[in-house]
Amino acid sequence: SGKTTSALDIVKNAQKIAQDEYLEKMDSISSKLDELEQKNNKTDQKEIKQLKEKLEELDEKGFQKVVYVDAEHTLDEDWARLNGVNLDELILIQPMEQTCEQILDMIMNIIKTGDVILVVLDSIPMLVPQQIYEESLEKKMYGGIATPLTRFSSLVAPLLHKYNTTLIGINQNRDSMDEYSPDSTPGGRGWKHLQGLRIEFRKG
Repeated sequence: SGKTTSALDIVKNAQKIAQDEYLEKMDSISSKLDELEQKNNKTDQKEIKQLKEKLEELDEKGFQKVVYVDAEHTLDEDWARLNGVNLDELILIQPMEQTCEQILDMIMNIIKTGDVILVVLDSIPMLVPQQIYEESLEKKMYGGIATPLTRFSSLVAPLLHKYNTTLIGINQNRDSMDEYSPDSTPGGRGWKHLQGLRIEFRKG
C-alpha cells in the first residue's frame, strides 16, 4: 500500500538534509576560522583553538545518520536504492531474537547519542513482548505490545524533542472487535497519543 516506499522517500530526504546541514556547519566554522587566522591577533588564539577542535570533532563524527529498524526483515535494498536511499550511510538494523522491550530500549539509546536525524521502525505489529516471547505457542496469551509501547512513548517523547530527532513507526490495520470501528492499529492508545502526525494509506 506504499507505507515502506513512503518511509524510504523520507529516509532519502532526511539523508540529504543531514548532509546539507553538516556541510553548512563545516563551511561556517571554516570561514570564521580563516577570518580569525588572517587577523592574527593574540587575543583570538583561544577561539581559534576551539574552532579547530570543533572542526575536528565534526569531521570525525560526520553528518547525522538515519536508522532503519527492519523488524519484518522485508526491506528490499534494490528498491531502497531506486528510491534514492544511500545504503552506505544508512544504519540498517534487522533484529533476530530481540524482544519488543529490547528493541525499544535500543532505539532510545540510539536517539540519546544525538547522532541520528531519523529512526524508522518497520513495523509495530512485528514486535514481540517478553512475556509472549518466553511462552510456548500452545499457551493462550492476552495483552501484547500496548504496555511496552505506552512506556516507551512516555520516555521517548522528550528525547525526540531534546535531540531534534524524528521517529516513524509503520503500523498496519487490523480488524476491530468494536462494532463502531471497522478496524484499528496495534500498539494501544499511548502509542497513538505520542504521534504528532498519523498518515493512513488505503487502496482506492
